[in-house]
Amino acid sequence: MAATAPAPAPAAGGLHAFAEKGVRKLSQKLEMMKTNYRNAVSRAIANYRAVIPGPTRQTHYANAMNTYAPQNYSLAMTADKIEKWRRNWIAAMSI
Repeated sequence: MAATAPAPAPAAGGLHAFAEKGVRKLSQKLEMMKTNYRNAVSRAIANYRAVIPGPTRQTHYANAMNTYAPQNYSLAMTADKIEKWRRNWIAAMSI
């Protein structure tokens, strides 16, 4: 049986085109991702209440999640993070 040669790697322009497509798709999904994250906060609080005893800890956790979680996510998903994703994706696919 003859060995087959590995498929050639895509040209650098091809990787950049794929990366730009990924950036566009990620940018389009950001608002939905933020909404889903905000909706998950109440589920996280309910799950925490189910496992951790003590009303004081539960209250502090709920207050922290309601106060900081949504704004932290909004701060995390910024244009520089999307650019970082693009650079890292190209680097990973170039290996």
